[in-house]
Amino acid sequence: MKKAHMECPNFISMGCSKIAMEMIGADFAAVEECVTDSFEGERRAGNNTIMYENAQKWVSLGTMYWPMITMNNMTFRGDLTAEHILEDICANLVEKPQVCIDWYT
Repeated sequence: MKKAHMECPNFISMGCSKIAMEMIGADFAAVEECVTDSFEGERRAGNNTIMYENAQKWVSLGTMYWPMITMNNMTFRGDLTAEHILEDICANLVEKPQVCIDWYT
């Protein structure tokens, strides 16, 4: 996305997307085919199956607000701050990395 925004700071068009993908070595044709195939209707009309499945996953996890965080298929319940999220991650790790040890001290 950073490359696309550098190339097209005001509006990301198909042409700008292609340039950005080429800059990072992505296969533009393959991405376009994936996007097109994800729609149920012709010419990218109708439901998008990837977006629908993602939305259903969010609902199944009890997520009603965006943005929301899920970890290990559990919805994070708390204030969305870096500190609270780090604390929750560290609390659920059996072996604590140094960042968690530093956080607790």
